[in-house]
Amino acid sequence: MTRVNPERQFLLEHISYDKKIVRAKGHYLYDSEGRAYLDFLAQYGAVPFGHNPAVVWDALKAIGLNEEPSLVQPFISPGAESLAEALIAASPMSDGYVTFTNSGAETVEVAIKLARARTARKTILATINGFHGKTMGAVSATGNDIYRTPFFISSPEFEHVPYGDIDALEQRLAKRDVAAFIVEPVQGEAGMITPPAGYLAAAAQLCRSVGTLFVLDEIQTGLGRTGRLFAAEHEHIVPDVMLLAKALGGGLVSIGACLCSEQAWTKDFGTYHSSTFANNHLTCSVGLVALKQLQASDQELVRRVERTGRYLREGLEQLVARHGDVYASVDGQGLMQGLVLAPWDHHDSYFLTHASDTGMCVPLVCGYLLHEHDILTAPTFNGNDVLRIEPSLTIETAEVDRLLTALDATANVIHNGDFSRFFGFIMGKRATVSLPERVADRPLRQPPAPRVRAADAGARCLGRFAFLIHYTEIDDILLSGPPGFAELDQDGRERWVRWMKSWSTRRYDPGVAHHMPAIHSKAGGYAEGWLIAAPVLPRQMLRLPLRDRAGLMGEYVDIAKRLGVDRLGLGAFTSIVTRNGADIADCGVPLTTGNSLTAVASVEGLKSAVVAEGRDLAAMEVGVIGAAGSVGRLVCRMLVTHSGRLTLFGNPNNPGATRKLQTLAGELYRDALQALATGRASPIGEAVALATGGPGHVSLELLADDSQAHLALYQHVERAFEAARSRTIAPIRITVDLAAYLPYMEAVISATNQGNAFIDPSLFAPRAIVFDVARPPDISRMVSDSRPDILVYEGGLVKFPEATTFGSRNVIGAPPGINLACLAETIVLTMAGIKRNYSMADRPPLEDALEVHRLACEHGFTIASPTLSTPSAWTHAGTDEAARLAGKTMAYGDSSKTAAYSN
Repeated sequence: MTRVNPERQFLLEHISYDKKIVRAKGHYLYDSEGRAYLDFLAQYGAVPFGHNPAVVWDALKAIGLNEEPSLVQPFISPGAESLAEALIAASPMSDGYVTFTNSGAETVEVAIKLARARTARKTILATINGFHGKTMGAVSATGNDIYRTPFFISSPEFEHVPYGDIDALEQRLAKRDVAAFIVEPVQGEAGMITPPAGYLAAAAQLCRSVGTLFVLDEIQTGLGRTGRLFAAEHEHIVPDVMLLAKALGGGLVSIGACLCSEQAWTKDFGTYHSSTFANNHLTCSVGLVALKQLQASDQELVRRVERTGRYLREGLEQLVARHGDVYASVDGQGLMQGLVLAPWDHHDSYFLTHASDTGMCVPLVCGYLLHEHDILTAPTFNGNDVLRIEPSLTIETAEVDRLLTALDATANVIHNGDFSRFFGFIMGKRATVSLPERVADRPLRQPPAPRVRAADAGARCLGRFAFLIHYTEIDDILLSGPPGFAELDQDGRERWVRWMKSWSTRRYDPGVAHHMPAIHSKAGGYAEGWLIAAPVLPRQMLRLPLRDRAGLMGEYVDIAKRLGVDRLGLGAFTSIVTRNGADIADCGVPLTTGNSLTAVASVEGLKSAVVAEGRDLAAMEVGVIGAAGSVGRLVCRMLVTHSGRLTLFGNPNNPGATRKLQTLAGELYRDALQALATGRASPIGEAVALATGGPGHVSLELLADDSQAHLALYQHVERAFEAARSRTIAPIRITVDLAAYLPYMEAVISATNQGNAFIDPSLFAPRAIVFDVARPPDISRMVSDSRPDILVYEGGLVKFPEATTFGSRNVIGAPPGINLACLAETIVLTMAGIKRNYSMADRPPLEDALEVHRLACEHGFTIASPTLSTPSAWTHAGTDEAARLAGKTMAYGDSSKTAAYSN
């Protein structure tokens, strides 16, 4: 347990960075087990001369031996005076003043106060994705909302323009109300991004022309990092204000400095700004030693940085040229380089694509480099696809070679798909697949060809959709994992599942898991779509506090909006936690739960299976588990005119279940009587007519379409059957007792949101035909072992117009062209250009279900043939295995005609 920062500790543990460092010397860090790590992070540039440099320690020891004062305010500090004089002399400024601080963020705060006091203006202008610190003022200047939103930091007096865009800067400065423009010579946390040549010099000139102070943030770039003592020297810039920190402390103490010209100084600032710990003799003396080290021998160390930085850059560019599918590009200056990882848009793994989209690929690469090659690196804060390479200024070319070799080997592992090896630092050495030879010696293979085809030439895009998914079962963690995980031993599998379950307790950010360029309609045109995933299981999602649940759904929706989709489908429990979409109905994107087509597909599938078994649905006792739910209710309304008897099963843990079922039963009686009145006879309708005297003998009030009338009609029918001379039983039974009545059901559709396989297989009647619509299933796929006499099918499936797969696993592991009806409904509504919400709340209209089925047929979607649900079926098999199983599915033919359902 840590008492420092549990969130930070959580991340460190999950990328195996939770090392206890007990010793540091030069370019190496040593953990408690004696393992040495080559440091290519240098505390984000704050360790310029390696760890524990003797020259700095000698200065500190001398201060102690000589009993020199440190904190002497309000008296004059000799160290502060000496360092200030040396900094102004070394800087591009010919004169000016220095305000010392305790950190980089505090230095930015000083600059903000100074600029406002000097110009009598409030607005501070900075750049998008710029990084200036995390204190209140500094984080307001930082160009990323993520660091402000949780703290309700919102200031209209801070604005941002695109980095490197001189026209945007000129347009904003033209209002002449900006106090200061704060900019980095290289955007460090954005990904080591360099601006276009001449941008900084032009920006400085623009600022002066409108009375805005030009503030150059050299907290990270200053003091040798870019191959010049100050990065301003590259374009011969003389800033009004220059900010320093990090390297100024020599790697041992914390100190910052705000340098300003005489023209930028103001009396008010000098009078009212101060700091207890700034100006202290000890830290300023260390700063003076650090500056002298950089200036020694005509700045030999700085010139060495330029040479080593060029050598590093050339090596990184060669890596990009060799491994373009792994490393996309490189940017930076001197010993401040950023290696951009290519997207892990991996057809064979939702996990890899999601990790890339949410910025986890770089931390994982960092974990691999540390574990396999003993090299310390880190991501950049704002550029979540960038590997930060920022060693001490004294790094040797031989050590650079070691890094380049490690990066080359890492690229080979990723390119070759050896992810069981790559994730060895998570699963332990024993879990790593043994390889016949070193990865570096193996020939590179081409990435797998995508199993999707692009849009037909000249085809019209009918719309774009997104579909929300997440883990529904523990098995999903392995099945959506990186390629090769099927080869893991049991220990490796268990380690990976534990890691993922632990990770998702705190880090369940949604992200794109798969992109589908085109799904073609039989009617012409295509739809483009994305699967957006979050690594969370149903029970975890249901247990989230309401605020966190709303936050998760808000992130899902935000991603969909950024993708510019026309339709958003709520898959799995994203529908349940939003009350079938009701909670986010006004999110700005048309929604669907997909429940309408799911219900149609389930009923049509059941009808096909019953016919294939040579049985008659009208003569069968049919049960619907989860009947009061959105899907269950539609299923019941479709079955009422086809089945002989219906039993509606409700949730025994819901106090209101019985009343809901009674109301539903009344609605079903209304449907059956109305069908009978229009000449469509059914066993249930005829039985009710016989008991009540027919539709003409039931009052119009009881046939009204509202819940009170439905409940009253149910009670009326029940009384009629109780009064009947034959003492027959009403054709619709309601119950919350599975054990008592499931053994009598000859056919069952189960559509609950229970979240686990809770139904005891021993309860099923002999030869029962069962359709399990739930995800995760209500019935264990091992049911065939204990009850081989019953037939349990995957429910709610649709056949697409072409053999489309959403990745190698295809969402549920189905063969090409087969997928969830709720996903199909999302696509069909997109193709049809329907702009309203669909299948929402608890009572979606039956008419909508019939209409989306008609639209599905129009665009070439058909109800899939029933497929037995077994341990070896789709969700437990890869694509090749699924294709083999597809040959054994029951060939009942597709149901492509709208069934005659009506209310």
